Amino acid sequence: MAVDPEAKVFAEDIRREMQNLEGLLKRALQQLALADQYGLPDSTPYFSFSSAASMEEFLARARSGGQSGLRPQLRSDIALARLKLRDLKRQADRLAAGERATLVKRDYDALLAADVNGDRRAQAIIDRAAGARGGLTEAELAQVQGLMLGSLRAHTAFMTAHPSRKAVTGTLGRLARVQALGMGDTDIATGAIKGAQGAQRRIVDQTRAQFLKKPTPTGAKVLIDEIAVNDLLGGESAMSYVNRDILPNLGKMMLDAERRFRNTPTKANCEAMFNAEMACVSAGGEGLPDPPKGLRRIKQGKKRRFGPGDMLSAVSKEYYGNFGYWDVIYKANWAAFHDPDRPTPDTTIEIPY
Repeated sequence: MAVDPEAKVFAEDIRREMQNLEGLLKRALQQLALADQYGLPDSTPYFSFSSAASMEEFLARARSGGQSGLRPQLRSDIALARLKLRDLKRQADRLAAGERATLVKRDYDALLAADVNGDRRAQAIIDRAAGARGGLTEAELAQVQGLMLGSLRAHTAFMTAHPSRKAVTGTLGRLARVQALGMGDTDIATGAIKGAQGAQRRIVDQTRAQFLKKPTPTGAKVLIDEIAVNDLLGGESAMSYVNRDILPNLGKMMLDAERRFRNTPTKANCEAMFNAEMACVSAGGEGLPDPPKGLRRIKQGKKRRFGPGDMLSAVSKEYYGNFGYWDVIYKANWAAFHDPDRPTPDTTIEIPY
């Protein structure tokens, strides 16, 4: 797979701009240090560190007097340069990740192509033997086994270098073929099993790091799935991550989602709260308090006619004194409110608690 020439040029431009900014940033920090070293007041004239002035020229201009704002301007330039550098680094990282992904995909595609060729050769040996003698000779069996073991070795090496669910699944698929040929106790097969366990544990650790960096219900589900696969493969258990990392973060997300909904009781915020609670319960945690904290009745009555023009939030305000508890009524009357924006008209609803 050829490297995109435009992407290569773009990457070079980014690298060049980063080098320039790093030089300018270093220069600005030196100027600021000189200003402090010589006790220059803020009334010292300022000129941008991007100019070609030397340190000596900087001091000469500084001592000559003039416009004010030396330190504030230098600090502003430094902050701006750091922001630009951070943005450029993100761009460079994204480009590098894209290049790595392209190379990894190319290598994996080549591995799969080699599998196809090897499988064809093995099948041809089997077919010839079946037509000629009805079975494989020891030499022919050794050929077939060699092809399968070679494929498994290549998959194990790729998986170890680039651990991913696809790579682990591919290795286990080749391992199953090797085991079917009676070679499950070979060193290569044993190495594949250990390699799959190690690769999956690395996947778990990478997924955990991503989840801790930006916890989301979806990220929690992915991490739980990877932990389940890890333990299924018999590797070092990672179930401790559930109680240590996943449940506390899911609980916090759930409470944050509830707080957002109570303050701004929109349909979107209600769905986000429900999803966060479902994720927490699915992972083995506790759901939201039932009834919600802070809910209090200001009007009695267990039932109410819900007619045209009525809104759940208005009913919540009527009975609980707050618009932000309409989810309670919604959950108690689920059959009548498949969509809270489109309730079944002229329905008698229950008012819980």
